[in-house]
Amino acid sequence: MTLLGRPHNPDWSRSSELRLFALPGTLSAQDADEDAEARSEVALAWIDLLKTGDYEAAAAHVSEDESVASQMGSPEQLESIWTQLGAQLGELGSLERKTEAMANGLHVVIMTGVFTNGTFDVQVVVDDERKVMGFFVRPPS
Repeated sequence: MTLLGRPHNPDWSRSSELRLFALPGTLSAQDADEDAEARSEVALAWIDLLKTGDYEAAAAHVSEDESVASQMGSPEQLESIWTQLGAQLGELGSLERKTEAMANGLHVVIMTGVFTNGTFDVQVVVDDERKVMGFFVRPPS
């Protein structure tokens, strides 16, 4: 089984199933670290799909929330966004996880992206269901 084209860790799957039944406040620090790592993998894999031009697969991992889907839910929209980004910043060379933050109850995975024309913060917003809710590229903080 794969998640966004990357090998799926069976231990991660079992712990996710257990967390579905956990009560608020009962998650351990290890569970929180595993969740953060899983969100980072989703973000990195999603950007990789864009980078390789697999907009169909990338669109399948975008939230179905109407406000999100209307702006970045189709392969054509994602291709347009990625093409415009490439025209401004050049080709994405490397991408590394930097940190994670919370904004409006959503997880923002912040990565450092090295583009032909400079280094920028690449931010992918991921919900609790590990669906992409937003995508931003900003000057590094």
